[in-house]
Amino acid sequence: MSIKEMFRQKGSNVVLGDDGIIESGLIVRHLVLPGQIENSKQCLRFIAEELSTTVYVSLMAQYYPTAEVSGHSELGGFLIQEEYNEVLEEFHRLGFYRGWVQELESQVYFRPDFEHADVFK
Repeated sequence: MSIKEMFRQKGSNVVLGDDGIIESGLIVRHLVLPGQIENSKQCLRFIAEELSTTVYVSLMAQYYPTAEVSGHSELGGFLIQEEYNEVLEEFHRLGFYRGWVQELESQVYFRPDFEHADVFK
C-alpha cells in the first residue's frame, strides 16, 4: 500500500522551511463524511496500527453537499457535531497527538465558489 511506503521513506517527522511551509514529511489528511463515521474510525485505526500514532493527521470537517448531490441519500447532508465528536474521540483514544483538527464550522468557511473562474477567492 502506498501510504505504508510513504511512511517507510519519510517516517513521522515533518520538516518545515523558514517560511513555515512543509519541505519534507508525511501528513495524512482525512475528510470526515456525513454518515461515514465508521469509515473514518477505521482509517484512524489503520494509521495507528499499521503506521504510528506519531504520524501527523489532519482531520477535516469541511465537507458540504453541492447542489448536484443535495438529494443524494448519503452525500446530500452535512456532517453533524455528534458524528464529528465520535471521530475526534477515536483520534484521541488511539493516542494521536500531532496534527490538526478542523472546527465543524469549516464546512462554511472553506467552501470554494464554483460559480466563479477563480473558485478559491
